[in-house]
Amino acid sequence: MHHSNKPIFQPHDVDWTTEKVSNFWTFLSNFESFQNLYFSKMVAADLVEYTQRHVKIAGEILDFGCGHGFLLKELLKRGIPCKGVDANEKAIAICTARLSKNPLFKGAFCIKNDMTSIAPQSVDVLFLIETIEHILENELTEMLAQILKLLKRGGMIVVTTPNKENLEAGKTICPECGCIFHKMQHVRSFDVVTLSSLMARYGLETIICKALEFKAPGPIRKKITSSIRKMLFGDNKPPGYKLPHLVYIGKKSE
Repeated sequence: MHHSNKPIFQPHDVDWTTEKVSNFWTFLSNFESFQNLYFSKMVAADLVEYTQRHVKIAGEILDFGCGHGFLLKELLKRGIPCKGVDANEKAIAICTARLSKNPLFKGAFCIKNDMTSIAPQSVDVLFLIETIEHILENELTEMLAQILKLLKRGGMIVVTTPNKENLEAGKTICPECGCIFHKMQHVRSFDVVTLSSLMARYGLETIICKALEFKAPGPIRKKITSSIRKMLFGDNKPPGYKLPHLVYIGKKSE
């Protein structure tokens, strides 16, 4: 009897694990065109300018979840020394290759392998940009505790994430096996209340938590904004809703 190795199509939700998340992002890292959709590549300039209106970006600066280094590149462009960490080795390699010639770049490190390069209570300003929505439930507590440990007393954290994202609208399905997953690997959605409450549970004082729209530069702005809204909210976004991004700025107690 001939047995086919073809997978049986049966719709089911993905069971994300650390390994599966790594596989997902390592694969996408191979496509330069996909990098153009990175949030920090599109809006890094506006994000840094917004942050500078509320926080002095000076001292030890860390991009936690730095990816390919687009936010770091913008900080370096403004003469701000900085470093990054990420859980994906491929992303760290790309980031390092892109920025290593800049003398203000203080390195990018894979947190899966090594955190000794970031001393406890050494970071003045920590960026967590479009990262928290990707963190698995069993890893979220550990990550936030780790961030708190890295921040100096009085240190600042800047968090961005989609605002009130419709996770269902962002899902897709594997046509072979039926595995259903969010096309950007998002696993949670936040609003002003849930994000500020989460940070408060870790002893962070909320300075700002609000919905807004970061701008991409030049003529691509309208096209990008429209694409992001469609991807995050589908055709069922709340009537009149125009603020796709959520920003949180918090302070570790002195």
